[in-house]
Amino acid sequence: MISLKHVWEKAEQLATERHNQKKNFKSCLQLSPNYELVGILGEMTFSLLTQQKMDTELKLNGDNGYDFKNINIKTSEEHKAKHLIEFIDKEFNGYYIFIVINLEKKYGIVKGRIHSDKFKELATVRDFGYGNRLSLSLDKLPKITIRQPLVLNNIYDTEPTI
Repeated sequence: MISLKHVWEKAEQLATERHNQKKNFKSCLQLSPNYELVGILGEMTFSLLTQQKMDTELKLNGDNGYDFKNINIKTSEEHKAKHLIEFIDKEFNGYYIFIVINLEKKYGIVKGRIHSDKFKELATVRDFGYGNRLSLSLDKLPKITIRQPLVLNNIYDTEPTI
Protein backbone atom coordinates (compact mmCIF):
# COMPACT_ATOMS: atom_id res chain seq x y z
CA MET A 1 0.00 0.00 0.00
CA ILE A 2 1.38 3.38 -1.03
CA SER A 3 0.20 6.54 0.69
CA LEU A 4 -0.75 9.24 -1.81
CA LYS A 5 -1.66 11.97 0.68
CA HIS A 6 1.46 13.99 -0.04
CA VAL A 7 0.80 14.07 -3.82
CA TRP A 8 -2.98 14.46 -3.73
CA GLU A 9 -3.09 18.18 -4.55
CA LYS A 10 -0.76 17.73 -7.55
CA ALA A 11 -2.87 14.77 -8.74
CA GLU A 12 -6.05 16.87 -8.59
CA GLN A 13 -4.37 19.64 -10.59
CA LEU A 14 -3.16 17.20 -13.29
CA ALA A 15 -6.56 15.49 -13.41
CA THR A 16 -8.35 18.80 -13.99
CA GLU A 17 -5.91 19.69 -16.78
CA ARG A 18 -6.39 16.31 -18.50
CA HIS A 19 -10.17 16.45 -18.12
CA ASN A 20 -10.37 19.94 -19.61
CA GLN A 21 -8.23 18.87 -22.55
CA LYS A 22 -10.10 15.64 -23.34
CA LYS A 23 -13.69 16.22 -22.20
CA ASN A 24 -15.05 16.67 -25.74
CA PHE A 25 -12.95 13.95 -27.40
CA LYS A 26 -14.95 11.16 -29.05
CA SER A 27 -12.65 8.58 -27.42
CA CYS A 28 -13.10 10.01 -23.92
CA LEU A 29 -15.08 7.60 -21.74
CA GLN A 30 -16.13 9.34 -18.56
CA LEU A 31 -17.10 6.18 -16.71
CA SER A 32 -16.91 7.75 -13.26
CA PRO A 33 -16.83 11.29 -11.87
CA ASN A 34 -13.20 10.87 -10.82
CA TYR A 35 -11.88 8.97 -13.85
CA GLU A 36 -8.94 11.31 -14.52
CA LEU A 37 -7.96 11.60 -10.85
CA VAL A 38 -8.03 7.82 -10.42
CA GLY A 39 -5.86 7.34 -13.52
CA ILE A 40 -3.33 9.97 -12.44
CA LEU A 41 -3.12 8.44 -8.95
CA GLY A 42 -2.48 5.02 -10.50
CA GLU A 43 0.43 6.43 -12.47
CA MET A 44 1.73 8.21 -9.37
CA THR A 45 1.53 4.95 -7.39
CA PHE A 46 3.66 3.20 -10.00
CA SER A 47 6.08 6.13 -10.20
CA LEU A 48 6.54 6.11 -6.43
CA LEU A 49 7.16 2.37 -6.37
CA THR A 50 9.61 2.22 -9.24
CA GLN A 51 11.09 5.73 -9.30
CA GLN A 52 10.30 5.91 -13.02
CA LYS A 53 9.49 9.37 -14.31
CA MET A 54 5.80 10.06 -14.78
CA ASP A 55 4.90 11.84 -18.01
CA THR A 56 2.56 14.73 -17.17
CA GLU A 57 2.66 16.40 -20.58
CA LEU A 58 -0.76 17.01 -22.13
CA LYS A 59 -0.68 15.29 -25.52
CA LEU A 60 -3.38 16.00 -28.07
CA ASN A 61 -3.25 12.42 -29.39
CA GLY A 62 -2.72 10.71 -26.02
CA ASP A 63 0.19 8.57 -24.92
CA ASN A 64 -0.23 5.70 -27.42
CA GLY A 65 -0.99 3.39 -24.50
CA TYR A 66 2.41 3.69 -22.83
CA ASP A 67 2.35 5.37 -19.44
CA PHE A 68 5.90 4.16 -18.73
CA LYS A 69 8.38 2.23 -20.88
CA ASN A 70 6.52 -0.90 -22.09
CA ILE A 71 3.85 -0.36 -19.41
CA ASN A 72 0.22 0.71 -19.51
CA ILE A 73 -1.26 1.49 -16.09
CA LYS A 74 -4.90 0.48 -15.65
CA THR A 75 -6.49 1.95 -12.53
CA SER A 76 -9.82 1.70 -10.78
CA GLU A 77 -11.30 2.70 -7.47
CA GLU A 78 -10.81 -0.01 -4.89
CA HIS A 79 -13.64 -2.59 -4.82
CA LYS A 80 -15.25 -1.27 -8.03
CA ALA A 81 -13.45 -2.95 -10.93
CA LYS A 82 -14.11 -6.55 -11.87
CA HIS A 83 -12.43 -6.59 -15.29
CA LEU A 84 -9.34 -5.34 -17.05
CA ILE A 85 -10.76 -3.72 -20.20
CA GLU A 86 -9.08 -2.62 -23.42
CA PHE A 87 -10.08 -1.56 -26.93
CA ILE A 88 -10.29 -4.54 -29.29
CA ASP A 89 -8.05 -2.96 -31.93
CA LYS A 90 -5.50 -1.54 -29.49
CA GLU A 91 -1.95 -2.12 -30.68
CA PHE A 92 0.10 -2.45 -27.54
CA ASN A 93 3.07 -4.67 -26.80
CA GLY A 94 4.00 -4.54 -23.16
CA TYR A 95 2.63 -5.04 -19.67
CA TYR A 96 -0.65 -3.93 -18.19
CA ILE A 97 -0.24 -3.11 -14.50
CA PHE A 98 -3.53 -3.00 -12.57
CA ILE A 99 -3.69 -0.60 -9.61
CA VAL A 100 -6.56 0.21 -7.26
CA ILE A 101 -6.99 3.56 -5.54
CA ASN A 102 -8.79 4.28 -2.29
CA LEU A 103 -10.07 7.85 -2.69
CA GLU A 104 -11.21 8.16 0.91
CA LYS A 105 -8.03 6.93 2.60
CA LYS A 106 -5.76 8.22 -0.20
CA TYR A 107 -3.64 5.18 -1.04
CA GLY A 108 -2.84 2.98 -4.03
CA ILE A 109 -2.15 -0.75 -4.31
CA VAL A 110 -0.65 -2.66 -7.23
CA LYS A 111 -2.95 -5.67 -7.69
CA GLY A 112 -1.62 -7.48 -10.73
CA ARG A 113 0.11 -7.48 -14.09
CA ILE A 114 -0.19 -9.24 -17.41
CA HIS A 115 1.62 -9.06 -20.74
CA SER A 116 -0.50 -7.77 -23.60
CA ASP A 117 -0.09 -11.05 -25.57
CA LYS A 118 -1.36 -13.11 -22.62
CA PHE A 119 -4.17 -10.61 -22.04
CA LYS A 120 -5.34 -10.97 -25.67
CA GLU A 121 -5.12 -14.76 -25.37
CA LEU A 122 -7.24 -14.92 -22.19
CA ALA A 123 -9.64 -12.01 -22.77
CA THR A 124 -13.17 -12.29 -24.10
CA VAL A 125 -15.18 -9.71 -26.04
CA ARG A 126 -17.79 -7.95 -23.92
CA ASP A 127 -19.95 -4.87 -24.19
CA PHE A 128 -20.37 -2.97 -20.93
CA GLY A 129 -22.61 -0.37 -22.57
CA TYR A 130 -20.03 1.56 -24.58
CA GLY A 131 -19.10 -0.85 -27.35
CA ASN A 132 -17.24 -4.12 -27.62
CA ARG A 133 -14.02 -4.35 -25.60
CA LEU A 134 -11.54 -7.03 -24.66
CA SER A 135 -12.22 -8.01 -21.07
CA LEU A 136 -10.38 -10.15 -18.56
CA SER A 137 -11.81 -10.93 -15.13
CA LEU A 138 -9.44 -9.59 -12.49
CA ASP A 139 -9.39 -12.94 -10.70
CA LYS A 140 -7.51 -14.29 -13.75
CA LEU A 141 -4.89 -11.55 -13.55
CA PRO A 142 -1.53 -12.84 -12.27
CA LYS A 143 -0.75 -11.27 -8.90
CA ILE A 144 2.30 -9.08 -8.61
CA THR A 145 4.63 -9.18 -5.64
CA ILE A 146 6.42 -5.96 -4.81
CA ARG A 147 9.73 -6.88 -3.25
CA GLN A 148 11.65 -4.55 -0.96
CA PRO A 149 14.35 -3.50 -3.49
CA LEU A 150 11.59 -2.06 -5.70
CA VAL A 151 10.03 -0.06 -2.88
CA LEU A 152 11.66 3.12 -1.70
CA ASN A 153 13.08 3.19 1.82
CA ASN A 154 10.93 6.13 2.87
CA ILE A 155 8.05 6.04 0.39
CA TYR A 156 5.83 8.37 2.38
CA ASP A 157 8.28 11.28 2.22
CA THR A 158 9.08 10.89 -1.46
CA GLU A 159 7.50 12.70 -4.39
CA PRO A 160 6.76 10.87 -7.61
CA THR A 161 9.20 11.76 -10.33
CA ILE A 162 7.17 14.08 -12.54
